[in-house]
Amino acid sequence: MSETERPHAKYLKKIGFNKFAEFRILDDLTSELRLSDHDTADEERAIYAWVIDGEIVRIGCCQSTLRKRISDAARWMELRLLKTSRVKDEKRRAKEYKDAKRWKCRLWKTDKFAEIWGRGGTIVDTPIGKINIYLAEENALLQKFKPPLNNSYQR
Repeated sequence: MSETERPHAKYLKKIGFNKFAEFRILDDLTSELRLSDHDTADEERAIYAWVIDGEIVRIGCCQSTLRKRISDAARWMELRLLKTSRVKDEKRRAKEYKDAKRWKCRLWKTDKFAEIWGRGGTIVDTPIGKINIYLAEENALLQKFKPPLNNSYQR
């Protein structure tokens, strides 16, 4: 699919995001994560977007590195899909399993890797000093795209 057929990827590039990883869920319900841009993966206080088949399906942010955040997400999905999560609350465990199944269905439907795009948050000068506005940027992107694999659109 060309960049003109992928409006979300084109938009992400325009606002300074870089594709830094790919992710998929394998037949045995384990996951494969491939990092392609280590500089972006090492960004802290950053925002990210998961793109499947040209559509932004999840937007988030992290205080630690993007690398840690997506590694944690991959592990989270594996534990839920393999039903090895140690979450004690039965309702929460069922909800998390359902969320992980939504991811699996999205990925298996397209038989593709999810692309993971990200960048460090924007630093702005304020009367009290420089501030990273990554949380506000995440909120604005959630409102704009309303990604189907986010559980809420307001931080």
